[in-house]
Amino acid sequence: FNIPTIPSMIQTQTLLLLAFSYFLGSLPFAYLLGKFKKLNLKQVGTRNPGASNLMVQAGISIGILGMLLDASKGMLVYWLASLLGAQLKHRVWFALAVVSGHCWSFFLEFKGGRGVATAAGILFLLNPTVGLSIFIFYMFAGFLNYYGIYKVLSLPIDNAFATFIGIIWYVGLSSIQSNTPASTIGLYLGLLLLFRRITINPKEYKHPGFYKIFIYRLVYDRPTLQKPINRLEKKWKELQSQQLDQSLT
Repeated sequence: FNIPTIPSMIQTQTLLLLAFSYFLGSLPFAYLLGKFKKLNLKQVGTRNPGASNLMVQAGISIGILGMLLDASKGMLVYWLASLLGAQLKHRVWFALAVVSGHCWSFFLEFKGGRGVATAAGILFLLNPTVGLSIFIFYMFAGFLNYYGIYKVLSLPIDNAFATFIGIIWYVGLSSIQSNTPASTIGLYLGLLLLFRRITINPKEYKHPGFYKIFIYRLVYDRPTLQKPINRLEKKWKELQSQQLDQSLT
């Protein structure tokens, strides 16, 4: 692969599209939908202001809406870049800009989600078959996570793990299928998503056993194997507590 260099010809159109890509990526659709549901995604669940946390905390339907809106950001940027006839190396930078905007949002004090849905929108345009298969696997994992089925089946499958598998899958295919836009852009987006995971909280690596934290972050996107309680599990525990109180009175 050729390393994408910063455009040598600093054209107004290129700079404007780069700025627009970052700005559009910074729009925190999932976070705003959470606010609509009177939820602050930065304070509940995984504290990730992205669509996956929105789905677990607010419900499947609004979670899917958040994913589609985040994915549309990446799709729109890549579609505009293709429409304007941007070169491949420029399209790589535009794709990285829109996903970076989602991960380090200007509107959230340069914090944000993991960039998965936004990157998925771009990858879907590049390779619909692979993109759709990853999306189906991701939704299947989200279903297991939302209803707590993964605990019953003793499977280490949730959205974060599914995302990791999807990234490795796409990056692996990208490294084999060289010299195509899908392989080049897919490779750099995959590396960006993994970089976002392992750098979400650098202070974690100051603690003993930092290598375990690194592996957990890479695979499960959290410092331990323990998962935060989702909304259904929380309601179930509240119901059990109420029944216990009634039995004691």
